[in-house]
Amino acid sequence: MSLFKAPQKKVAPLQRASAPVTPVNQEPDKSLPVKSPPKFGFSDTGPVQKKGILNEVQISNAKSFYTRNAAEFPASVIKEIQEKLGVKVDGKMGKETLEAIAKFQQGIGGTPDGMLGAKTLPKLLTHGLATDTSQETFVTDYMGIDWSKLKTADARGKKMVDLINLRLKEAGVPECDVKLDDLGGDSGQFDFGPWTILVGKDALSKETLSRKELDDFGNTVIHEARHAEQWFNMAQLQAGRGKTARQIANELGIPLRIAKAAVENPIKSDQGKAAVAHNWYESVYGEGSDHREKTLGDDGSYEDYRNLPEEHDAWRVGDEFDAKLKTKRAKAAKPKGTKKPKEKS
Repeated sequence: MSLFKAPQKKVAPLQRASAPVTPVNQEPDKSLPVKSPPKFGFSDTGPVQKKGILNEVQISNAKSFYTRNAAEFPASVIKEIQEKLGVKVDGKMGKETLEAIAKFQQGIGGTPDGMLGAKTLPKLLTHGLATDTSQETFVTDYMGIDWSKLKTADARGKKMVDLINLRLKEAGVPECDVKLDDLGGDSGQFDFGPWTILVGKDALSKETLSRKELDDFGNTVIHEARHAEQWFNMAQLQAGRGKTARQIANELGIPLRIAKAAVENPIKSDQGKAAVAHNWYESVYGEGSDHREKTLGDDGSYEDYRNLPEEHDAWRVGDEFDAKLKTKRAKAAKPKGTKKPKEKS
């Protein structure tokens, strides 16, 4: 997908150490002191305080992080974060908010450090193609395609891009053109220069495609469309910073018409989307650009590629499409009127 492809590395499974087992015929050592079972709720001195996820050092580090990045996390953005987390909305990164962030990070398999970075912030402050509503609608549209009527790679690609363009339009993102191209086996790429989703000629030219191949293509299309949304958000961010359409087009390498659309609907610094788009901008055009260029070069690793902020986000959106597609198919396959059997007591 996208701008880089490398073989996926295989990693040996980690062994989880088990607790030591006492042999069956061995008597327990009665000389050891017997410990009382832990008490919950109250102690001799009063209620037991529930331990939080973060310790004092981590809380201090997290507060410092938001202080250093105050431009991306003004009070208005912190309030958005607090509303999403369901905690007190006061625009301050206090202990309650930091603990809620850490819990959220833990729930999505991230590092619970209380610091919303390039990987976790887009997942919390979702928008556009990353929202459940947009993805579920795309899944429904995709499942409704009659592939028997689409015999060519051009027809198949156009149909899929037409469907994802509906979701981009709904998100306020300019629609993408579609072009059949030789992508060396890839099913699709996004070229932000002409604002076009390229459809792989070889990958889609088979007489018939398996369901897995079609599902992979659906994943690719929403992945590449998410890149279009990212680039437009970066353009909107620069528009919110006062840059002209011509300046934005030249800096980001996008069509002038796309830059003009961004200027008409800028992202202001007091919006959560600005903090999300800022991470993508820094990765592609800012301080992370050298690392990105190296990663996308011949010596770049697949792991580093997947960890680029814009790629991590696009792959996540594609994976969420896969999960929703699987769930919807499972529900469709379940006979109507069947009830879950009651468990025996």
